[in-house]
Amino acid sequence: MFFGALICMAIVITVSVLGSGDFQPISYKPSSKSSLGTTPGGNIKPSWDVEGFELDWPKYVTFTPSGDLNISYDPQLDKLDKKSIIEDIYTRIFTSMEAQYKQELNRLLESAKSDYIAVKSGQKNISIGRLALEYINAGKQLEKDADRNFNRVLGDLRSELKTQGLPMDMADQAERHYIEQKSRMRKDMLLQVARYAND
Repeated sequence: MFFGALICMAIVITVSVLGSGDFQPISYKPSSKSSLGTTPGGNIKPSWDVEGFELDWPKYVTFTPSGDLNISYDPQLDKLDKKSIIEDIYTRIFTSMEAQYKQELNRLLESAKSDYIAVKSGQKNISIGRLALEYINAGKQLEKDADRNFNRVLGDLRSELKTQGLPMDMADQAERHYIEQKSRMRKDMLLQVARYAND
């Protein structure tokens, strides 16, 4: 998500060549991992990562020992009811994941701004170019993690829809939304980075 934004940051704010001083790591550290919330099946965590957002799982949702989501349907439910249940569960998951990654993107951007100010004021002994490169790498890793988690959950959704004999429309729509959100967030980050660099 950040690759284009941080490339822009490197271009906009690079005012010096790589410094000769010792490298100091960037201030940004990814947030620590935590569970998606308590699960009806015990303390098993989902096999995909969402940090810091508790979800109230319905009683018919459990997790296998390997962390895979399991939905127990009432035998009398028809396909429309099953589709509604699947949509509710996966909307919760995707919304929570999106909120988490927006929060992490904001943390990354604020840390980059803080480090940039520290470098400009001489409080941090690292060149602007190296600082930008480190944040580009951190942004690329964050995007890689987001893609991995999203694709895992999307795969689970597709599998559940197929198992229940339902069309893939819901999964296709979720995938389109994710791609659109990534594009929108990238544009927002470009604007924010340009604003910070001009302060």
